[in-house]
Amino acid sequence: MAARLSILQLGKGAIGSALVDQVAARRQALKGRLGVDLVYVGIAGRSAGAFAPGGLDLARWRAEVEAGAGLDGRRLL
Repeated sequence: MAARLSILQLGKGAIGSALVDQVAARRQALKGRLGVDLVYVGIAGRSAGAFAPGGLDLARWRAEVEAGAGLDGRRLL
């Protein structure tokens, strides 16, 4: 059984979005090779963000983040 590693990423610009896409592309390989399941639970930028304790759908993370525009992190605590 793979160990779950939850990721909360602040930054979704050029570098941040490239990192999310790389993790999405290699997630299954990392799970099989290292026994670690990388799960994004949150991604946020200056104007929008999304948080899902169960994990974001990395196939559509951009839409999920933009749909969460105005997300106030203080309400999540």
